[in-house]
Amino acid sequence: YELAVARGGSNYAIGMMLVNMIKSSPMDDMPRHLLADLLANMGAYDEAQKQYVIASTLGVSTGGDQFLTNWLVSKAATGQSQVVLDMIDTMGFSAGQADAEAVPVDVQTLKLVILTQFGRNDEAAKTFAEIRNRLQKRVDMGDVQAALQLAWWNAAFGTTISSNFEQAVIAYAKANPDNALIQRILGWVHYRMGRMDQAADALHVLAETD
Repeated sequence: YELAVARGGSNYAIGMMLVNMIKSSPMDDMPRHLLADLLANMGAYDEAQKQYVIASTLGVSTGGDQFLTNWLVSKAATGQSQVVLDMIDTMGFSAGQADAEAVPVDVQTLKLVILTQFGRNDEAAKTFAEIRNRLQKRVDMGDVQAALQLAWWNAAFGTTISSNFEQAVIAYAKANPDNALIQRILGWVHYRMGRMDQAADALHVLAETD
């Protein structure tokens, strides 16, 4: 399995190896978790979710925050958005039960998307502010990656896109064509400004990995 992954084996080849690993050790949660991630990354969310449920029942010894995030994404992608919000709340990630900064950023992203889609604007604004403040602390400490993440948040969820912000993103993207995150930011800026063809041009190259 490790050799196939290291050599860039096909999803089918890697999937078959994981199936055989599961057959040889059906009570081991690790191959279930890896297969679930593989299926989720391929967009097979229904099948991924089945494996996540089994893996969680067996007891997750690997995966951590990423396991949780991928499982929640799979649930949301299969139309279980309210279940996702309930899971996040039950796990003590909101309602004052835990420090918001203990929540994986990807989980907060998913929560914000769902709240926005449901029109729960006050809750969405609160979640957006929590993430913005969290990233701003890292930016203030000189974290360049956090600055890019914050820029993406503003591009995707900010109330408005200012002309200065737009021009800065375009200039930085031209100077860093191989930076996937800045290309994603550029795509969202184009999208928010109504330039759909340019948004598609910027984002389609990320489709396989992002």
